[in-house]
Amino acid sequence: MLTSKLWLIQSGWLALWLILLNIPAVRADFYQNDSVLSSFFEIEVTDSGARVSAKRNLPKSASEKVCRYALTQTLRDSVREELGSLLGTSIPAELGYAESSITNYRSWAEEKWLNCKGEVVEKDRKHNIAALAVNYASDARVEGNEELLRKLIQLGLSDSRTRNDSVVLIAKNSPLESAIEYMQQHLDPLLIRKEALRIAAMELYIRSENYDQALLIGEKCETADCHAIANSAHQKVASQNRESSKDLNSFFE
Repeated sequence: MLTSKLWLIQSGWLALWLILLNIPAVRADFYQNDSVLSSFFEIEVTDSGARVSAKRNLPKSASEKVCRYALTQTLRDSVREELGSLLGTSIPAELGYAESSITNYRSWAEEKWLNCKGEVVEKDRKHNIAALAVNYASDARVEGNEELLRKLIQLGLSDSRTRNDSVVLIAKNSPLESAIEYMQQHLDPLLIRKEALRIAAMELYIRSENYDQALLIGEKCETADCHAIANSAHQKVASQNRESSKDLNSFFE
């Protein structure tokens, strides 16, 4: 079993599996994942629909999910352009977010391609803008640009579903003592949405030796990196318990 898991991680199949697992019909939220998808699929988007072709032997359900994702390309481009307009800057093309529904969906096979069509209906533009702002604020290219980061975080704070991620972004860019105080006051640890920010929050709590909070956040981990951080918090707690037990035993000697 362990060998098979290592093979999944090393071969890139685990990355694809995690992406496909998180592509429900109503959501397209991928940051630096298009490159993973393009390793497994040819993807083409036209005015009338989309089509995908698997480069490897994959189940039809995987192609269906990727085709649905491809249908949201125009909407993702629109959200990115609007955010860029609000900020007065261009947003990197690989960043995208679009929460939507797809109605009247149909698909059909044609030679090597799975074709699909459907009407993409946006759910909430304000949320889509805020979520994309959080994605961009998490990008290393924004580091050092305090004015841009502040604008992005403000947009993230304006939406209830991205507020907790924005709280972590503020904490991440603050001195440790201030960061912990701010998270304790404003963060709901179970409502962090981005895995990278979940990891960042855990690391802050571990540095401050607040392991219980780190473990609480770790309950929502989705990736191996996140689970590794949570496991380090478990080890710290176990070490503290052993030391406490030694101290208690020595008291009664």
